[in-house]
Formats: sequence, C-alpha cells, structure tokens
Amino acid sequence: MDAYRESDVARNYLENYYPSDAYIDWIGVSVYGPQTQREDYQPFSEILSDVYPFLTNLSSKPIAILEFTITE
Repeated sequence: MDAYRESDVARNYLENYYPSDAYIDWIGVSVYGPQTQREDYQPFSEILSDVYPFLTNLSSKPIAILEFTITE
C-alpha cells in the first residue's frame, strides 16, 4: 500500500474521485503539519512528498496548495 493511502479499501483511493483533466483546471491539495504541540514537526517538503508524485502522475494540471497549517 502506498504511503499516502490511509486504507487498502479501493473506494478510498484518490484516483477513484478524479474526474479527468477534461473537467478540471487545477488540482488542489491541503497540507497539514503538527496539530498539537506534542506532535513532531515535519518540513513541508516531507509532508507533501507522499502525495506529490501521485498527483503529478495522475495529471499534468497545476497543483495548488489550498490549505496549510501547523500548530503554533
């Protein structure tokens, strides 16, 4: 199972919800860092590293970071 997949259930795979390049202009992604002070900090590039290759293989459309947040 790929690292970006939280489940091995096919209905949860991102590609099953992608309508195709014919219907979109951009791919949007939300990136969340640590949500509590007890969680370890990860660099932005590390957080995005699991899903970015998947998205670039899925489509040639530009990718927009729609949300980004960390605690404090």
